[in-house]
Amino acid sequence: MIQRKINKTLFTFTIFLIMVNFSMNCKDEMSASDSRSSSPKISNEISFKNFLDEYKKDSNIKVLDVREVNEYNSGHVPKAKLAPLSALSESAEKAQSIIPYSKDDKIYVICRSGKRSLTAVGIMKNLGYSNSVSVQGGTMAWINSGNNVEK
Repeated sequence: MIQRKINKTLFTFTIFLIMVNFSMNCKDEMSASDSRSSSPKISNEISFKNFLDEYKKDSNIKVLDVREVNEYNSGHVPKAKLAPLSALSESAEKAQSIIPYSKDDKIYVICRSGKRSLTAVGIMKNLGYSNSVSVQGGTMAWINSGNNVEK
């Protein structure tokens, strides 16, 4: 019981450090982009357009929806598997048990708008899912571009 609490505390602290590091990297890229006058490039994200192109090309695409169960059930990108961010954040063991893909797979992580998926990608990369990327705009971009959702 004590060991489980220690593991959960360490995992939570690790997530916090990932988020702080990601935040600092975003600020560094933003300031660097100001001096180059180009938009920042964040390697943990893919534009919705590029995701949609990949989705249309790859019938075996791996999409992970990190919204909560009720959000997922109200409509999700076809082929997307559910792994709620709340569960991914519980512990490393829980996270690895609910991610249905291999650590070697290219995984497109999606949420409602692209914010929670960035957090999830940070967690996943820390667990060894190095080919995971957040889909900018999330499910809202999917819907707004005229695509159907599954229920």
